[in-house]
Amino acid sequence: MPADDAGRQTWLNNFAGKINNYAALFNITAVDITQVQNDASDWSKMLAYQEALKEYKHNVTTYKNHLNHTGKTTVVLTALTLAPALPVFSSTIKADIFGRAAQMVQSIKANKNYTENIGKDLGIIGAEPTPAPHTGGNLPTERAAELKPVLKIKLNKGGRPWIKWKKGQTHALRIEVDRGDGKGFILLTIATHHTYTDMFALPLINTTAIWKYRGIYLDNHEEQEGQWSELAQITVTGI
Repeated sequence: MPADDAGRQTWLNNFAGKINNYAALFNITAVDITQVQNDASDWSKMLAYQEALKEYKHNVTTYKNHLNHTGKTTVVLTALTLAPALPVFSSTIKADIFGRAAQMVQSIKANKNYTENIGKDLGIIGAEPTPAPHTGGNLPTERAAELKPVLKIKLNKGGRPWIKWKKGQTHALRIEVDRGDGKGFILLTIATHHTYTDMFALPLINTTAIWKYRGIYLDNHEEQEGQWSELAQITVTGI
């Protein structure tokens, strides 16, 4: 069974699309056939809905960032789209889709009529395990090692922290800040450019505070990828 959602969708679509061809051979009931086919449809709808929500979240974040924009260049406010509608699932939807599929696979493989060719057609023959590297353990990939932002920070003319990093081929950067107020690290922004100015209110006049920052890259669905940056901090003074 594939470990990722998309892989499971591909597997289940193939299994559900072909299982009816073997119903008589393995004594699979019409009710079970309908259930696995509905399961495949419901799973696909759920994944599509999840992706639509991610896109919607990205749209809302972009809209918010444009409203909040404090950069030097002009930004045009994007359109704010409607939230995606809930999918219409089958009347047989219930939990444990892949648990049911696994039980059906187990029953098929235990049947005297089962052959390797049938297993290949249904996608129920597992691949040979890949030998572990001699070094042992799971080492981070080159890509994961590269995806560790380096934050450079300085004060601009207004005394506000100006943060810079290399964006490269990444989609965005999640920046969090700890202002030493007991709240710990909280979200500062989701930045799609390579610089950001922290416009939070400065301390009282002639008082100082240490603000700490960290960042992690986001993919196109605003899921975290790579590693968190090292902490970057700067002293701000009220003016």
